[in-house]
Amino acid sequence: MPNILETTTLARRILPIFYVIDSSGSMIGDKISSVNEAMRDSMEVLKDIATENPDAEVKVAALEFSNGAKWVTSSTTLEDLEDFFWNDIKAAGCTELGEALTELEAKMSRSAFLVSDTSVCIPIIIFMSDGAPTDNWMPALDKAMSNKWYKIATKIAIAVGADADKEVLAKVVGSSESVMEVTEVDVLKKLIKAATVTSSKIGSKSRTTANGNAATQIIQATITDLGDDAKKVKVGVSGQPGGSSASTDWDTSDWD
Repeated sequence: MPNILETTTLARRILPIFYVIDSSGSMIGDKISSVNEAMRDSMEVLKDIATENPDAEVKVAALEFSNGAKWVTSSTTLEDLEDFFWNDIKAAGCTELGEALTELEAKMSRSAFLVSDTSVCIPIIIFMSDGAPTDNWMPALDKAMSNKWYKIATKIAIAVGADADKEVLAKVVGSSESVMEVTEVDVLKKLIKAATVTSSKIGSKSRTTANGNAATQIIQATITDLGDDAKKVKVGVSGQPGGSSASTDWDTSDWD
């Protein structure tokens, strides 16, 4: 007779969390150092959360982009947290966002990163950038939006510094209200960690159909977790309408 606890563990859904990180030359110095430190801390916290989460098994993938895009984590599969170690990234080069979107979209399918013997929660994607794209990124975004996994994903963005193009980030995540701007590197570290924690908790509760409110819930919970530092984070893009790209009537069970 199978062990009930083992059966329950095997039946947990997969919660994919994708990080898409700008590693261009403008991120050099305190910005990229803060991102690396925050990612190391976030992965350790996720490990603790994952062991206590009966609803979903959190797995991660991190993609950096500058001159092109490359996976910081495995290029063939989502990473299990148990033995995961963050490899620091270095800043240099341009800001080829289109390359990142192309690479991300290519992996968001059942034949790539989202293969699983169990069901898959709605993916979470966290974008981070401090500037404006230097390539022709719009065709790549259009293609990504034709990918149901990308379109339905809960997407948020962290604009690092006042020079970050928040209007571009709003288009990438599908909502102006899903963009958070932070200018202080110490708060950036806390923001990345808080966004990771709230994403794992809220994302693991989602069904296999889209929840258009998930991004809003993550933003609100993240701001709450920051306490007094929340005053140093701006949410939303002036002049941009809010809204969500997610539909609530798509079932992901049969997606490729």
